[in-house]
Amino acid sequence: AHVSSPTKNNPDCYFDAECSKRVDWGSVKVTKERLFARISRGSITKSELPFLRRAVRESLLKAGIPGDRVDYIVDKWLKTPSDTCLKFFDENMRSGCHACQHGYPKR
Repeated sequence: AHVSSPTKNNPDCYFDAECSKRVDWGSVKVTKERLFARISRGSITKSELPFLRRAVRESLLKAGIPGDRVDYIVDKWLKTPSDTCLKFFDENMRSGCHACQHGYPKR
């Protein structure tokens, strides 16, 4: 069966039945959990973001996410509550911003 191309209303493979059944969602879950654990610890520096983005993208591609949809997911995952406060980050991605503290209570 043909996997439909992403559309504005359906950019995520998860919501496309043909695309979704070709993905190893267990691998996707592990990748997502590791990424969010790292983000929540606040241990990512701005200089590490390009490497992290590439590593997450590669992991999702290996799990079966099509190349024309993977960037949507990576961008969505890396757009966290902390994006509200990017201007307040120091070089270690720590922030004193109230919205960040609300989004990440352990900060």
